[in-house]
Amino acid sequence: TAVVDSRISSTDKDKERLVEFIKSVENSKQFKGGGWANNTQRWMPYLDRGVPAIGYGHRILKGEDLDKGITDEQATQYVRQDVNKALKNVYKELTSVYKFKGKLTPEQELMLGDFMYNLGTLKKFPKFTKAVIEQDWGTAKLNYERTAGGKPIKGRNVKYFNTFLKDKK
Repeated sequence: TAVVDSRISSTDKDKERLVEFIKSVENSKQFKGGGWANNTQRWMPYLDRGVPAIGYGHRILKGEDLDKGITDEQATQYVRQDVNKALKNVYKELTSVYKFKGKLTPEQELMLGDFMYNLGTLKKFPKFTKAVIEQDWGTAKLNYERTAGGKPIKGRNVKYFNTFLKDKK
């Protein structure tokens, strides 16, 4: 059985919401360099900023032989595993970097979990992370936007705002 961080408050239903969000922003079957092969209906390995990945951003780990590709169902399973890992890592980083010893709400976990899944760390967004911990939504709304090559990632930023921040006061 997997080790579960006792602080994680997200239910399987909450986590599934994050899985679906990630699938909608992380990669798509239309993305040219994204690894979806229409002819075989499989996700093939691709490089994500120089790192081997597959499906919806799963980092291919040592020992994972995925050269023949994976089905969309398998890609979704990887997202689920990676979401669980990301949520554990949220608490690890909050404890070590922010000295946070409390428990987040499921919504806070999902918000930070997406950043952890996408970036592997929260350290690049300290103001946003602190704002989410403190539920300071005004500050969070000013500090959530991600960039690539110095340009805002419009689609992901808009979807993130609409999913997690729009209704926060």
